[in-house]
Amino acid sequence: MVSPLSQKQLSKLLRYKRGMRSQRAFAAELGISYTCLQKWENMVSFPNTANLLKLSRVFGFNNLESFMAYLNETEVTYPEEEQLVAEILGKLRHLPPARAIQLLETALELLKAAANSKGDA
Repeated sequence: MVSPLSQKQLSKLLRYKRGMRSQRAFAAELGISYTCLQKWENMVSFPNTANLLKLSRVFGFNNLESFMAYLNETEVTYPEEEQLVAEILGKLRHLPPARAIQLLETALELLKAAANSKGDA
């Protein structure tokens, strides 16, 4: 039986690795169907052993056991992203609040537009 934690971890990992790419494009890169990726990201289903092995290789794990241990025992964190966010927030703190809000709203709109244009809304 698949643990809820492993489903959540896989979902986070897939979304992180997909980045701004569409689900269809990322699924094609992984050699799986778009609906398969969608179900894994939405925690509706979990990959079979063959697909888990494929994913473990794509994500740089030496074997399936270490990949499953990662999914079951750790929270997925992204130190590079956390550092980037800290740097951005540090710079925003030096701006007048109204300007910081304006920049964040603009950034959010750009991200929404990018997601909508790729069918990920």
